[in-house]
Amino acid sequence: MQNILKHKKFLLLIIIIITISLICGYFYYYSIDDDIKVNLLKNLNNYNIFNYNNIIKDLTIMSTILILSFFFIGLPLCITYLGYETFIIGFFINMFLNIYKIKGLSILLIYITIRVIPLFLIIMFLKKIINISKLNFKYLINREEFLKSKIMYNFYNSLYIIIFVVIINIVTYIFSKNVNIA
Repeated sequence: MQNILKHKKFLLLIIIIITISLICGYFYYYSIDDDIKVNLLKNLNNYNIFNYNNIIKDLTIMSTILILSFFFIGLPLCITYLGYETFIIGFFINMFLNIYKIKGLSILLIYITIRVIPLFLIIMFLKKIINISKLNFKYLINREEFLKSKIMYNFYNSLYIIIFVVIINIVTYIFSKNVNIA
């Protein structure tokens, strides 16, 4: 029963982060100047939302978070990273709907479908970072050797998640290279 309660708390945390971030991203579009919106429209064709920078960005951020999770800094960074990713999705939802109206729905469907898998992996990554932080804290207090193996288990699982995110970003980049948004 306690394990189910822990998962409920985690799911509630995820739902709150994603909901707040999506709403903030959605409404952020309204707060930017019309000049910026015009520039976004002009440059949308030249900007590929599935670009190479996603590969480097995700690899760098997730690796840094994983390393910093041993120093308890990774947990708030991972929560912030999840919020950032969903903020961007919320922003793109509003941008596509405002610029392209009905045509924007098809672009949105493709974009969200492609971003859901990395977002799910980031949520799994957050769970592993929470585990590493908790186990590391317990280890610092108790110095029990079995905790080391649990920490390493979560660490290696986190590495696998990072690799999957990078692979997904590479595949997305390759397949979307010639996609024209506008």
